[in-house]
Amino acid sequence: MELHKPTGSYADPPPPYSPSPGEYTGGKQSKSSPMIIGPLSTRQVTVINIAQWDPYPMQMTCPYCSAQIMTQTVVSSGLSTWILSSTLILLGCWLGCCLIPCYIPECQDVKHYCPNCKIYLGSYRNL
Repeated sequence: MELHKPTGSYADPPPPYSPSPGEYTGGKQSKSSPMIIGPLSTRQVTVINIAQWDPYPMQMTCPYCSAQIMTQTVVSSGLSTWILSSTLILLGCWLGCCLIPCYIPECQDVKHYCPNCKIYLGSYRNL
């Protein structure tokens, strides 16, 4: 009785590495991974590290256009505006007095923009 070794069993080693015709191996056969050739891409990242934005225009150097600027501010309704308006509605001021916080700049959020390149720089949140 003759035993035959099965083909393709888990005991067989994997076939040796052979690079495909399009891979560059430096002129010699190698069992290591193929070499990647090409320029390395770099990306410049600008980090704005301002500890706290003010609700008023600030003097600074724009990180995008490198100009010395006074920021342009735009007010918008934020969370504190809506909380104050809702509180006024609950207190009975629903005929129009509840809209007063929408017209008070100190109750709103402030967004800072560069007047030179019109890029958004940061925001001040009232709440």
